[in-house]
Formats: sequence, structure tokens, C-alpha cells
Amino acid sequence: MRTPLGTSPASARNAVLCAIAALLGFGALEACATGDVVFVEAKGDLDAGGPIGPVPGSEGDASTRPTLDASALGDAGSVLCTVDGAVPTLALGDGGCVGDLAARAFRFALCVCEEASFNAGFSSATSGAVDAGASASVGVNGNFISAQPANINGSLWTRQGVDTSQSLRVDGELHCAGNLTRSGTATVRSDAWVGGAINLSQGRLEVSGTLTQPANVINNTPSLVTGARRTAAVPATTPCDCQPSQLLPITSLVQGVAGANDNAVTGFSSQAFSSVSSATTRALPCGKLYLAQVSTTAPLTLQVGAQTVLAIAGDLDLGAAFTVELTSPTASLDLLVGGTIRSNDSVRIGSAARPAAVRIYVGGATSLDTSANWEVHGNLYAPTAVLNTSGGAIMDGAVFVRSLAASAPVSVGYDKRVLAVPDNCAPPRGCNDCRDCRGQACVGGQCGACTDSSQCCAPLVCAAGQCVPEAPPR
Repeated sequence: MRTPLGTSPASARNAVLCAIAALLGFGALEACATGDVVFVEAKGDLDAGGPIGPVPGSEGDASTRPTLDASALGDAGSVLCTVDGAVPTLALGDGGCVGDLAARAFRFALCVCEEASFNAGFSSATSGAVDAGASASVGVNGNFISAQPANINGSLWTRQGVDTSQSLRVDGELHCAGNLTRSGTATVRSDAWVGGAINLSQGRLEVSGTLTQPANVINNTPSLVTGARRTAAVPATTPCDCQPSQLLPITSLVQGVAGANDNAVTGFSSQAFSSVSSATTRALPCGKLYLAQVSTTAPLTLQVGAQTVLAIAGDLDLGAAFTVELTSPTASLDLLVGGTIRSNDSVRIGSAARPAAVRIYVGGATSLDTSANWEVHGNLYAPTAVLNTSGGAIMDGAVFVRSLAASAPVSVGYDKRVLAVPDNCAPPRGCNDCRDCRGQACVGGQCGACTDSSQCCAPLVCAAGQCVPEAPPR
């Protein structure tokens, strides 16, 4: 769990605020014992469960998963901001809160619902802002195809096959349900599962751990080096949660904020950025804020100094430069866009020191175009969009999209701190599987310690009872 945000030595003031909160009937008063922490009204059950990922080795039945419904939140004005900021909640129909949306969406550095095709090479890397470790995993529900070298600082999961023309390096595990086809050297630093044939007619495969393949598979590779070999069935696991019942309900979440927000108490207008025609810089208050739309023909800079949820019903239509700055070490932004994002100018979002602090959820996009003018230190969830990338775009954070078409080299960073769930999200109660436990193990109907990686949601692996993003090399 993440330590409480917004602490302060002003204990006397904190005691007064706690007393006021108690008189007003606000819940979550246990936060008062940890210092100057936001007080949040707990209306209804804030228990966080729901579909957050597939169980490795099984398809799961999406139709049995509880659905998210944020159509009636009923908690307007629930955030009481101290001078140190606040941690806003956003109640979900399944009991979750905004703080655990990221744990549901961003287990992989890159997750693609369909096919991922790279014409000029691909790499995923653990963000330089966190400790080293092979945590920048990639999940693809279709084929993973690269015409140039591909380097993955984590595990690679594909529902179908892997087809690349040159070298492949996987620092974690390889889960390939189909054929592994290459013309160069493939290196896997942990275990590998290949459901089809290994066809490296001009190359070499090195697996530091155990290579598992089904019986009677005919391989074609002149050099196959493994720590061990095992014959067993390889399940066709779907790594990314892309079925309609598994997607985060962005439109519903935006509608919920439209009906229950902190605009009035903070003096924030829903039309604040509907027509920006002159250079504008605006500091956003903490809490849940609602905008009808954003349309600019002049530069717009948003400064975020606390914990802010900003919901936009329509499009984020940027006709000029757009910048989001984090102005304090505890600031964070959850940006919910009901429509799409359009830009023909520079986009600068977040801080290289804290990519996990910015989460962007896009509900209505069918395509997103990035270019050298994009520098995003944050996490992007756009499961209905095709991501078109051109040279120079910086995506320093997790990316979840429907498909990816890359005409230039693609590099995706990953800040594993995005998986941390704030303390104001109550722990899950009962569970059916890891989907209900934010990727952690479900044991005997309760979220608990894992004993095997099969209990964790992909690509997490079991280590000392916890499901963690690193798959350590052998």
C-alpha cells in the first residue's frame, strides 16, 4: 500500500479538522491518525474489486465478472482539501475507487488488444525514476510483429505468435501461444512457453530457464540452448482485458463526475476551457472537477499541485500547445476524456521523475496520432483506439490501446509505482480470482498471499507471497 499522501507536521490543525469531519459524519477517519491527510466522505461501499486481468493459463469467463457502473456516485463535495492536498475518491458500482483504476489498467508497459506491428523496432524499458528491474512487460492479444530488433525489459505475452526479422531480447518470461518465427537471435532470460513451432532457420534461441512446448512440435532451428526442456500443453492465454465487459467504463465515470463534483466548492466552471483563444495558465484545485469540453486555439497550461480528477465529457481538442505540469511532489492527475484527443501542436504532460502520477483514460477515441511534438510522462488507456506513432514521440508510462501501427522506432517506459493503490481505497473483500484482487492472488475466496505465479494476473509473478511486476532472470 502507498503511504498516506499530504502529511504535515501541523498536528494541532489536523486534530481540529478531524473533529470537524467527525461532527459532519465523514467516513475514513482512520486517516486522521497518520497526519494531515484528506478526509473523504465514504458513502456506500468503497471496497475495490472487479475485473483487472486474466489468470495466467486460463481464459476466464468475462461474462461472469462484475461490471463497473459509475452512473450514480452521489458524493458531490466529498473531498475536504487541506493545505497539503487531497486524495479524491470516485465510487464505482463494484466498490472500487479512482485510486485503483490504474492497477486495473496498467500491469503491462504496453498492452494491445489486437495486433502490434513495428516497422522500425521496439523497446520497452523500466522508467529511470524507479529501481531497476525487468518490469516493463508487453502483452498482445494478437501477433507481435517487428521488422527490426525488439528489446523488452520485462516479459512478453502473446495470444498468437511472435514474428520478427531480427533479434529479440526478453528480460523476463516469454509466453507465446503460437509460433516463434525469427531470422535472428532470440534471448529469453527467464522461462519460456511456446505453444507452436520454433522456426529460427538462420538464428539461435537461448532460454536461461526452462523451455516448455507441447508434444510432437517440430522445431527448425540450428541452435537451441536452454537451461531445461519440458513437454506440456501451453495455454492460449489472453493477456490484455479487452472484452467489452472488462473495459473500464470511461463514459460512465465521466457522467458520474458530471453529476457529483467539486466545481461549486472550488469555484471551477465546466466551461473554463471550452474556447481558449489566448495563452492561458491555470492552477487546478484538488478534488473532482468536471468540464464539458476543451477546445483551444492558443496555448493552455494546467498546473496540478494536489490530487486532482479532471473529467471531460467531450473532446480534448488542442489547436495549440498543451502542457500539464506537476507543481508539488504529491500531485497527481487522473484525466478522464469521454470523447477523443486531437492535437496538431506540442503536447507536454507530467514529470519524468513521476510518470506514475498521471493517468489518462480516453473513452471515445478510434485513433490517436502521436508525433515528435508529444512528450507524455504518464499512462495512457485508450482501448478503442489505434495508436499511430511517428518519430520522436516520448511515451514514458504504460500504454493500453486497441492496436498499434508504428512507422518509426517505438520506446515505451514503465513506472511500476502505477500499480500502488492509495490508502483511501478499501481492500477487496471476497473474490473469484485475481481479477477481484487488483492482480493479487485469490485464495479460498479471499484476496491473500500467493504461492505460485499462476495465481497472479499476467504479467505479475509470485515472489515472497506478493504478485510483483518483475520476472527475475535465471
